[in-house]
Amino acid sequence: MKKILSILLAFILVLPLMIAKGNLVRADNVSNSASVKSKNYRFEKDWNGSGVFATKTFFFDVSKNWTLENSYINLVFTESQLLENKNSTLTVLINDTPIGSIKLGEKKEYKRTVKIQIPKEKIIEGFNEIKIKTYKRISEKPCIDDVNTGNWIVIHKESYVHIDFKDKEDTTSLKEFPFPYIKESDEIPMNGIIVVPDNVSSSEITTAMMICSNFGAKRKYENINTKVYKFSDAEEKASTNVIYIGQEKNSPKEILSLLSSNELESIKDNAVIKEVQSPYNKEKKMLMVISNDENKLVKAAKLLSSKDLMKQVNRNSIIVDEALNVKDPLNKESENISFLKLGYNNVLLPGSFRQESNFTLNVPKNRFIEKGASIVLKIRYAKNLDFDRSLLTVYINDIPIGSKKLSANNADNDTFQIDIPEDVRNLNNYDIKVAFDLQLKDVFCTFREEDNPWAYVSSESYLHLPYKDGKDFTFQNYPSPFVSNGKFNDVTMILPDEFSSQQLTWAGNIAAYIGHDLELNDGSFKVLTGAEGLKNPPKGNLIVIGTPENNKIIKSFNKNMYIKFNKDFTAFMSNEKINLLPGYASEVATIQFIESPFDKKSKVMLVASVDEKDISLAQRYLKDLNLLRNLKGNSVIIDRMGNLKNLTYGEKENSIGEKFNFGKVITMNSKTKFLIVFLGIVLLFTITAATMYIKKYKKQ
Repeated sequence: MKKILSILLAFILVLPLMIAKGNLVRADNVSNSASVKSKNYRFEKDWNGSGVFATKTFFFDVSKNWTLENSYINLVFTESQLLENKNSTLTVLINDTPIGSIKLGEKKEYKRTVKIQIPKEKIIEGFNEIKIKTYKRISEKPCIDDVNTGNWIVIHKESYVHIDFKDKEDTTSLKEFPFPYIKESDEIPMNGIIVVPDNVSSSEITTAMMICSNFGAKRKYENINTKVYKFSDAEEKASTNVIYIGQEKNSPKEILSLLSSNELESIKDNAVIKEVQSPYNKEKKMLMVISNDENKLVKAAKLLSSKDLMKQVNRNSIIVDEALNVKDPLNKESENISFLKLGYNNVLLPGSFRQESNFTLNVPKNRFIEKGASIVLKIRYAKNLDFDRSLLTVYINDIPIGSKKLSANNADNDTFQIDIPEDVRNLNNYDIKVAFDLQLKDVFCTFREEDNPWAYVSSESYLHLPYKDGKDFTFQNYPSPFVSNGKFNDVTMILPDEFSSQQLTWAGNIAAYIGHDLELNDGSFKVLTGAEGLKNPPKGNLIVIGTPENNKIIKSFNKNMYIKFNKDFTAFMSNEKINLLPGYASEVATIQFIESPFDKKSKVMLVASVDEKDISLAQRYLKDLNLLRNLKGNSVIIDRMGNLKNLTYGEKENSIGEKFNFGKVITMNSKTKFLIVFLGIVLLFTITAATMYIKKYKKQ
């Protein structure tokens, strides 16, 4: 009995420890699962596959900083109600390796969903290609399935590739920058804050804004949502990664203590970039950019923005001195852009009937694509085609721009050059679809696939895009003219004299958006306060943010504004295009694109309001890729309810980029005047001769 009681007592004592241990295991699992992130790559457009064979290709990108956990493709599709489940199949391949097949025809439901796992060892760093191949039969009879309009399948735009991953452990090597301060994730890529001293200088703000624009350049198709704080406001520094920018005299001791004696000596004349464990959280990183030389601070920001130089820094610090060349090489801008440069490899399209692949290009918004623009495709294809019926068709944004009949003589090395029509030439985005109709003789009379044809698009294919700069200054073309040919175009950002961390964050988000169009760490960019701008009015293109009260330089622009302030600068005034009630006119923000009063050749983007809190309304639109699409023309009013009023004033622009003003009298050059006078004399002589001739014969 005593033995039983001893065992029972021991069990009672050990039980809580067992439970605790079990809880710890579960807690660890929770902790581990919390570090797993996800990203979905959506198809974005429906795809229709008709006929017996059809192939859809899709590309997605995997970061070098990820450790893959789990991946799958989530297919959403609708199939013809006539499909036979005995013979119809759908197969998914990744990088030309089959990873799964399903039978079609079993479930005739709208937007059927199927999940197919992707083995992580089949996924490569960088671009990956997904192919969806379908084989469809609607009858047991040959000779009808390839031409029957009832033989179809639609892969819906809700389909996506799902990737679960963990961020790789960050080292303190600078070559990994901007990781971990921005990360590729489904939500917000920003994974840190930028901190400047409380008594911040213009050069320190300039450096911070340039780093924000670099983040935008690195993540071109995502909203960045930067956070820029003065040191005393940076409460988040204990819970996240930190980028600290400052001069020695402005920097706290706990940050300066992280520099070696040699580095402390170096910051007198040079800049030091150094990454360490954050003194505020040992699990986080801190990047320090410190110099007593204001020009070296800005030079350090250019080094951090370099495409190639940072990849060469294998240590945790670097000294930026006078001799260091940090500028990206300015390659001569080519009018020919290859598919390889766009990030696409060679594409193989196997199978009969309709096979297609898509390629995307974003055209810089300051460019007019001129007449003579074309797409040059370098292709090969099988020789077993029915060349009387096989065809290549090219589309831009689903608009057909030309077709070519395939030829047996050119099958091993063919080129198709097609001019880009005027109606699609000056779109900002080209979605290029290359579609082959690969017909075989009597293929529809067999169920066999042994003689499948193929087509091949070389990555040496290219777009020929002659262009000229100078699109009109409108929201549709923003961030032009602040970015030209991939670099800053003589830009000065003017902030209020006494700015807050919130205002710095607003400015940082605007800089990040502009960065989406940057390709080089070149061009002129600086930040001034309103007082500095009034003292020495800056030339070049300006971005001005604030109210007439906190940024007095705004009053200098009133005469050039389309929507002007009243004489007391307490409200906006009505004009010929909009009527504003007195109370309403003091509770809105405007964004206006106007001429600079300091430089007739330059432009100003003015973000202004009477009440500072209304600036937040405007900056939301200037930082968000989706919201900005709602803005049109060259002026907008945004009220506190989120209502927009888009307005266009002054010059318009025709389809080939020539400007004209409806309010101006048409002027003529000397040749035109001479021609009109000459034609007038001829017309007068003809009328006189005719009159004399008629009178003569009337007398007879």
